[in-house]
Amino acid sequence: MKLAALFSGGKDSTFAVYDSLRKGHEVTSLISVVSKNPESYMFHYPNIRYTQHQAQSMGLNHVFQDTKGEKEKELEDLKKAVSGVKGIEGIIAGGLASKYQYNRIKGVTDSLGLECVVPYWEIDSEEYWRLILQAGFKVMIVGVACEGLDKEWLGRVIDGDA
Repeated sequence: MKLAALFSGGKDSTFAVYDSLRKGHEVTSLISVVSKNPESYMFHYPNIRYTQHQAQSMGLNHVFQDTKGEKEKELEDLKKAVSGVKGIEGIIAGGLASKYQYNRIKGVTDSLGLECVVPYWEIDSEEYWRLILQAGFKVMIVGVACEGLDKEWLGRVIDGDA
């Protein structure tokens, strides 16, 4: 299937692209939605401008779409970005557990007649990490924003001992 990927540059969207390629899909483009709202429930914003370099290193087309990050209106911006990528049959998303994100992305793909490919949706988190590490991914903590992780985690590469 010919696909484009919603791409934040983080481990989940990157691993979803990797998985799709491994399964024989053709990934043509990465779509990064840049929210002006740091509290956006839909789109990650830290370091998203670096996704252009990731797309370039993968030899893929890259689409930036700005959004003010206003609830529900940001979906119109997502739809605009996806609509701009011609010839695709579906969209890859790296979502794991957010029903809020999944339902909205699925709504956009359904409205455009596209498949919504979310390869690790609702996977057990330990199983997910096992798959990432077995695939040889090196995941580095570049930001902390939750309880249990402090600045001591910054720069740490996650491995089987983390």
